[in-house]
Amino acid sequence: MTLLRKINSRAIIIGIIIASIVTGGIVGLYYLSSHNLGLPDYKVITDFEGRNVTIPYEVNRVVVLESYDIVYALGQWDKVVGISKYAYSNPILVAADEQYNFNLTDVPSPGSSFSVNIEELVLEDPEVVIAYASSHMQDILPQIEALNISVVLISLDNLDDLYQCIELLGEIFNVSDRASEIITYMKKTMDIPSSKTNDLTIDSKLKMIHLWSSKTKVTGGLGVTNTYIHICGCINPAVDIKEKYAEVSIEEIIAWNPDVIVIWGSAKYTPEDILNDTQWQSISAVQNQKVFQYPKLSTWSPASPLIVLRMGMWAYPDLFTDINFETVSNNLFMNIYGINDPFEWQ
Repeated sequence: MTLLRKINSRAIIIGIIIASIVTGGIVGLYYLSSHNLGLPDYKVITDFEGRNVTIPYEVNRVVVLESYDIVYALGQWDKVVGISKYAYSNPILVAADEQYNFNLTDVPSPGSSFSVNIEELVLEDPEVVIAYASSHMQDILPQIEALNISVVLISLDNLDDLYQCIELLGEIFNVSDRASEIITYMKKTMDIPSSKTNDLTIDSKLKMIHLWSSKTKVTGGLGVTNTYIHICGCINPAVDIKEKYAEVSIEEIIAWNPDVIVIWGSAKYTPEDILNDTQWQSISAVQNQKVFQYPKLSTWSPASPLIVLRMGMWAYPDLFTDINFETVSNNLFMNIYGINDPFEWQ
């Protein structure tokens, strides 16, 4: 149908007549049956900024500056004509490219959600751009839309937003059933740590902090990683800080005295840097060698339930003795991405 729409009506009629003669009417019946479904040329979706965005009913050319591994998981990579510059180093896409050879590095990039080259974007001729709702994207939105390119903005604050993002992308590409499959498998994996720690009393739960780009930048009471700390059965002592992440003093961390410390996968420092830092020696997590770092896996990825599972296993290893993490992780990656888990975990 996409090709037929690009041809004028006279050519459609001639093509149907010829095809009907040659094939006994098979192509003509396909066109007529699709036509009788009454499929529209366009539809309207609502993005994370509450904007009603008109997009083609069948999207065939999309630039993906955000959530590229979700687009891949949905089986829609053949529609991608441009990607964020950060997608080239995404470990999941790199591993999938190594296995399936879809030439990741050959896909052009107009930059990222934080710096878009509009001239390059125009060359990629997209119908739709999927981007993070950065201030930069907000600023250049009128310029892009003036080029008759639809822009869908994504901004995630919690786990429900991640599920809604997958649903939204499924709606954009008309693969809502596949989106539901991915969410179902995520929830199935997320249920493992929550079920294992469900019976813990508030007094028996461990205190866990999640550190970001610096050793004193912590997850506050907002954001998806705060939710992950809760799901894995721990308490976030920084929960009263109403920010996704906040810079705090080492004295505050010492006062919290966390039992477990988890480090963001892309942080430039390691657990050893904390374990060997004299300022941290009085903290319970350091004294008990419970400082960990997960791989460079996005907390906004469909594979993020593995971060939550690992956090639970790090905190309460005795509750997870019957869980083979490698088996769970490989099953998730195979069901969502069609590859084995490419990461190395502590």
